[in-house]
Amino acid sequence: MRNFIYLLVGIFFGFFLNNLLHTNYFSNEESAVSINDTDEDDDDGDEDDEIDRVIIFNNKMSIKMDQEDILSSGIRAALFDNQINSYDITSRALSISSSSYFKMVNEYDFLVLQLQKMMEKLNYINSKYDRLLELYEVQGSVALKDIEKVKHNIENVKLDIQEINLKTKVLLNNIKIKFGDLILDDIKTDRKFYNSLINKNASFILLEDCEIENSYFIDNKILNFLTYWTLNTTLHGEVGLYYIADKYYNPGQKLIAHSSSNTKVSGFLIPESSLVYFQGQIWVYFFNENESIYTREAIDKILYKNNDEVFVPFEYSQVNIVVEGGQILLAEEFRSQIMREDDD
Repeated sequence: MRNFIYLLVGIFFGFFLNNLLHTNYFSNEESAVSINDTDEDDDDGDEDDEIDRVIIFNNKMSIKMDQEDILSSGIRAALFDNQINSYDITSRALSISSSSYFKMVNEYDFLVLQLQKMMEKLNYINSKYDRLLELYEVQGSVALKDIEKVKHNIENVKLDIQEINLKTKVLLNNIKIKFGDLILDDIKTDRKFYNSLINKNASFILLEDCEIENSYFIDNKILNFLTYWTLNTTLHGEVGLYYIADKYYNPGQKLIAHSSSNTKVSGFLIPESSLVYFQGQIWVYFFNENESIYTREAIDKILYKNNDEVFVPFEYSQVNIVVEGGQILLAEEFRSQIMREDDD
């Protein structure tokens, strides 16, 4: 009986061992196939990553892609016809404080008041001098030294008047340089501008890239050109100082001014999504459909924006511009550059 039990245990153990070996064999084989498949897939991916699509086309760096890559990448281009348009100019503007202007006006008023007092004093001393001189000549009852003393006072007052006139001239010249002839004339006449500014019913406005022949508006209020601004400012280009009536803005408020231009410009109205921002410039990609080539070109300026479209100046009669996927093409340029640096 005991031998029979040993026999059964041996049979079961052999069967179990056989199944175990059989299972491991196929598991190893499947693992090997799986690894091989992965290696093949990785090799295919590496081959795809190693494709350098950047070429030189018409003396410009370009990207050449086959049709399958274009369809799978999501890059989309569209044809646009040239347009000849007039457009509204938009310029950055900034409201500034009137405090320095008020201070200059106060200085001017003080000098004017001083001058009036000195003139009154001079008239009084002149009258006194004439009376003393008459008494001296007719009656001889006045000492000559008293007459000379009054005459000396007259000369001192005249010197004071000259000093006041000089200070006034310098001040008015500074007002003219900083604020222009219009404000200078206003100070010396009815002070229409001054009263509006001090009552916060008007503002001084700085305007970027101004052209004095253009009429500019903010909130449908016309800007009156005063002079070119020569002091430091965050605005760029030719900065002009303007006066806006019937509208007050807090100092330092950023604004946008509009101006209608009669200039006709050739260009294209394209989606804003076409624009690619890189290296401080704005770019678009042109698509050569016959060659399946994309070429990046810089835009000098955006003339105006209309909802989600922008008008850009180009002299071509028709363009095929990438409207979706510009960043993908830019990334492809980077990838090519990295590959070439690695090869070096």
